[in-house]
Amino acid sequence: VHIYKLGGKEPMSWAKLDGSPSGIAFSPDGKNLAAGCADTRVLLWDLTGEKPKQKHALAGHKNRPFSVTFSPTGKMFASGCYDPILRIWKLDDSDPEQWAVLANEETPSRGLSSLAFSHSGQFLVAGSHLGKETLRIWDAAGNFLDDKTPPPTQARIVACSPTEPLLAFVGDDTSIQLWKLGDAKFEKLHKLPGHAGKAFPPIVKALAFSPDGKILASSGQDKHVRLWTVASGEKLHEWHFKDEARALVFSSDGRHLAVGNSDGTLYLLRLPSATINAK
Repeated sequence: VHIYKLGGKEPMSWAKLDGSPSGIAFSPDGKNLAAGCADTRVLLWDLTGEKPKQKHALAGHKNRPFSVTFSPTGKMFASGCYDPILRIWKLDDSDPEQWAVLANEETPSRGLSSLAFSHSGQFLVAGSHLGKETLRIWDAAGNFLDDKTPPPTQARIVACSPTEPLLAFVGDDTSIQLWKLGDAKFEKLHKLPGHAGKAFPPIVKALAFSPDGKILASSGQDKHVRLWTVASGEKLHEWHFKDEARALVFSSDGRHLAVGNSDGTLYLLRLPSATINAK
């Protein structure tokens, strides 16, 4: 895992850490970094000093963790691997406490490929590598993990809005779905046209919400990165790359978008002011 410091004329390489290319996440306050490792552990790093310092090594997975995510408060942490095994930890104290484990379930899904907490931390959403009914949603706000029952649908990649109870996800087709999360039901809002592609799914490779929740970024096999207005589903902007963009993330101020490509390159896009002010 390579860490760069931004703010100067050029990104400055700061540190290189042990980790897996398929699972990294910053805590909401930016003080910690989680990285899944090839040896099946998840490492938590403290980034507040002159150099990163390893804080914890969380064990328990049988395979390399594919997805890791912090709750919006940073007090809970979830990781998932291929089995599927889902592990959730409480980070309130100096020593992480394992709060919930899901393993060896008889479900139509196989392997956790993507995890996301809702904006309030109430819901934990997961997409899976294999299966026809792969969208999983749990209520994580109570004393135990409560498995909800969304309409049967396919989800490979999931992303939650940071400002309201909205879920974006993709399956194996070309479209992007936006749903509203609720205690009693899950409401379908928009279906965006997404991206073109014919190769091995998923065709849509990555999703990311802007910090204000007004814009959704997506990338796909067609080597395009697109920005969408969440409220209306309108396409705002797009870029074309030489290779597939497989990872997307907005800067904390929403003015830049980082794009990780399949050829190993990382692009930082400065967003147009009209996009930043989208309503």
